[in-house]
Amino acid sequence: MKHRRNAAAIGRYFAGLLAIVLCAVLPLQYIAKTEAESVASNTQAALDRMVSDVCSARQITEMDYVKLMEVLGASGAVYDVDIMVGQKLHGIDDTDDTRIDVPLMYYTNEILSEIETNGAFYLSKGDSVTVRVKERSKSSVSKIANAFLNTHIEPDEYISGWIVN
Repeated sequence: MKHRRNAAAIGRYFAGLLAIVLCAVLPLQYIAKTEAESVASNTQAALDRMVSDVCSARQITEMDYVKLMEVLGASGAVYDVDIMVGQKLHGIDDTDDTRIDVPLMYYTNEILSEIETNGAFYLSKGDSVTVRVKERSKSSVSKIANAFLNTHIEPDEYISGWIVN
């Protein structure tokens, strides 16, 4: 009889412990998901704002790049940032003297080098600006969610593009 009472007490103890664990884990899952959605929203908004600002100003400056990197750094994740600028060079076809447009692409390293040398990368009307931000590694909160809460979240990728007016 005494053995059955001990078994019942142990059963109640484990049931109570399980209830406490579930009450702690379920809110953590919600918090991790909410945090991931918040980071995604802030990242896309910052990216759109940066691309819109550089197109309006017709130049990409170091400050534009730094502001974007600050927002990305605040999330705790590590990102790769790719900037592409498409420009059209106007020329004349030698065979029949007609005007032709030749597309020319500039990429992140060329753009950052130009900013370092001249203080800005200047844009012209009709240029296209595309910025892609890809998450290389997750934030600590996302890593904890993946490890303990069984909520795998794929690396995020954000893209924003505009045409200079």
